[in-house]
Amino acid sequence: MKTPQAEIVIYQSSKKTFEVKLNAQKLWLNLQQIADLFDHDKSVISRHFTNIFKEKELERNSVVAKNAITAANLVMTILALEA
Repeated sequence: MKTPQAEIVIYQSSKKTFEVKLNAQKLWLNLQQIADLFDHDKSVISRHFTNIFKEKELERNSVVAKNAITAANLVMTILALEA
């Protein structure tokens, strides 16, 4: 079975421009990108996702991934939004 290729999508608004990964009809963004997309503070988005997982509206494993950034030895959490 062939794995679908991910593509990079450029999102641009009047305030921000950033790249997001589109894979299997999901947009993968980090918390800051979601905050920028919806023009809210990152803490608001974080609380919203915390409530979504607490209320079991979504399963954490299906929409959260760890993305390693090896040059700086960082691990960034990214979340999926249905495209």
